[in-house]
Amino acid sequence: MVLFPKQRIFNQVAQASQASTVSTFFLLNLLKAKPEDTDLRFMLAQHQFAIGNMTHAQETVTPLLTNDNAHVRMNAQLFDLHMLKTQTFSFPETSLARRQGIRQIGQYLTRLAETSQDYDSKTLSQFAEFALMIGDQHLAQSMYEQLGQQATPQTAQWYAKAAELALGQGAYQKAATLYFSAQSQAARQVQKRDNFSQH
Repeated sequence: MVLFPKQRIFNQVAQASQASTVSTFFLLNLLKAKPEDTDLRFMLAQHQFAIGNMTHAQETVTPLLTNDNAHVRMNAQLFDLHMLKTQTFSFPETSLARRQGIRQIGQYLTRLAETSQDYDSKTLSQFAEFALMIGDQHLAQSMYEQLGQQATPQTAQWYAKAAELALGQGAYQKAATLYFSAQSQAARQVQKRDNFSQH
């Protein structure tokens, strides 16, 4: 039996026009041989989801949700949320199943928010978008505030988003504070650019 290098196998599967039962079966057997391979596990979960096998996809990705590697863990959590969102919004708008799914997404995001300091700005901003999608403006506002505190080039933008959400909820004093933070950060960015251009 010829053993192909891992990257070559990944490339062959990735170049397929779409996930299929064949590619899923192939990846499943590879994972049985290398159960600790996080890349294989994640790709298998994606293929299982793509062919509509939600239950198996969730089972496959679950071990990655608590992986010691932060990058692996974040990708798995985002994928898990995406699956939950897809399932939730496949139900009729006024159905109990959709309301329960939205509540579950909110609970999921609340748990993640408790360790928000562990996430990079890209991941945290996607969590905030999920919160907005389910109509939880308070949670989204909190996440945008946390993004602002990370002191990235987008800091002013994050504070402005948080301020807009606070204003929409009638928290006028909080909105004013956040707008001031946004203006302050924007001014600092301008000053940094000016200082850089002078050198």
